[in-house]
Formats: sequence, C-alpha cells, structure tokens
Amino acid sequence: ANGDPVIGVWATASRNAITVLNGNGTKTESGNSVQVSRLGNPLVNEVVIGLNQKDLFNASSPSGDGQFLSRVTDPILATYLNAFFPGLGGGSAPEHNRNDLVTVFLTGIRGINQPATLSAPGEELRLNTSIAPSSANPNAVNPLGVLGGQLDGFPNGRRLADDVVDIEVQAVLGILCQAGGPLAGPTPCRTGSVPDVGDGVRANDVPFQASFPYVADPHSP
Repeated sequence: ANGDPVIGVWATASRNAITVLNGNGTKTESGNSVQVSRLGNPLVNEVVIGLNQKDLFNASSPSGDGQFLSRVTDPILATYLNAFFPGLGGGSAPEHNRNDLVTVFLTGIRGINQPATLSAPGEELRLNTSIAPSSANPNAVNPLGVLGGQLDGFPNGRRLADDVVDIEVQAVLGILCQAGGPLAGPTPCRTGSVPDVGDGVRANDVPFQASFPYVADPHSP
C-alpha cells in the first residue's frame, strides 16, 4: 500500500464453538465461529511458541504478537540445540537477545522484506514484490532461499522448493548474526560458523512442474 512493495499475509481457520458428535455418525455444530489456528511464517507455533502459549497464539492476530516477543528473543530451540548438539560449527546458538530472529519472524529483514512503515511487530509471511524471481522453474532455485543468496526466497515469501525447516534451524543457530552475516552488526552473536545442517530432506520427492500450476503431480488421485 502507498507505494510500499512489501506485503504481509496470514491465514486463520475457525470452527463453531460447540460440536456434538451424534450416535448416528453425524455431528451438530452451534455457537459462534472461534479461531483455532493461524499461519504466516511456517513452523512458528511448532518451533518458537512455548507449549503453554500455543492455543493463545492460535487464537491471536499479528497485531497482538508483542506478547510473544520473549519467545523469539529467547528461543527455546536454541537451548535444545546446544544441549543435544554442543559445539555445532565451533560455537553455540545464542539463547538470548535474538533481535535477528525478531526481524525474521516479526518485522521482516531490513532491505529485503521489512515494510517501509511498521507500527508493531507481527508474525506474517512478508514478500517484497519488487524483487524479481531467480527462476520461473521451482526446480532451478536454491532451496535455502535468502541463506543461499537468493533474496526472492524464504523468508522473503515462500517458494515451493524453499526448505523452510533447514532455513529456520540455521537461523536459530545464528547464521544471520554470526561473523559476516547480514544481521551481525558490530558484535557477532556467536563464535564459529553455522554449518549447513538440516533435516536431511533438501528437495521434494517428486520434481515440481516447470509451468503452472507448478506443484508436483500427486502420488494418487
């Protein structure tokens, strides 16, 4: 809006407040529609938000996400990664004051997908529409998105081939704020470099289509 090429999107799912499962296999729904889940950036509720706030997050909107700020600045996943994989990459994942993750999840990264005006932090999938795509073929892009040097990739929007799990794990480890990282500032957040780690699945099991609708054919009708 107002000439800003950055857009932010999020979606919700709602259901009736009361559902009665009848003995004949049918169900009866009544009451107001209640928001039960939301999604902007992938895996935020699963990875960033704590167990005691997951339902609250699902029922909230981005305008109220300031209440979850400490979950982002002090990510529990960093604590777990340090406990189970100590010294990964010759350093440890910083567990506190993670302003780099605030930009990834709540504000957008300056110069990439941060809006020109931002009234409050909010968890949305942000896309800078002025950045040209690296390729029209989803099979030809770097699955690490911005981390792989392609500014049109996640977390700037989300392409079919973007490996969001690997990107977010490496972000939590500190790849954006390590020495030489784009969000390092005068004081890097960790010693040692984050290795190229992930869940071991870097590509879709079936190649994407090179033209619309781009998604791969299903295994079964």
